[in-house]
Amino acid sequence: MQFFFRGTPKQAVLSDPPPDMMEKAREDWAVARRYYRDGIFRSIWRMGNGVVAICEADSRDQLVSLLSELPMARAGLIDIDVQELSPYPGYAPELAN
Repeated sequence: MQFFFRGTPKQAVLSDPPPDMMEKAREDWAVARRYYRDGIFRSIWRMGNGVVAICEADSRDQLVSLLSELPMARAGLIDIDVQELSPYPGYAPELAN
């Protein structure tokens, strides 16, 4: 299954970043590279102050569990939003529900 993930810094983090913010960001980048290598992150971009990614997982719960392991998520620095993606019906409208 494919999912859209958006990770955004919590408002308090934007107004008063913790002293170890860059360390946590570097740790996140290492995990993101591993997730990309493992096929979980299919593509990832910066968007505003956060990131967005197209992800693959067996279920939404599995993906949320993996994203919760990101160092910035564990530290309570980011909010995680995950949306399940569905096939676009425009390519085969006769098959659309």
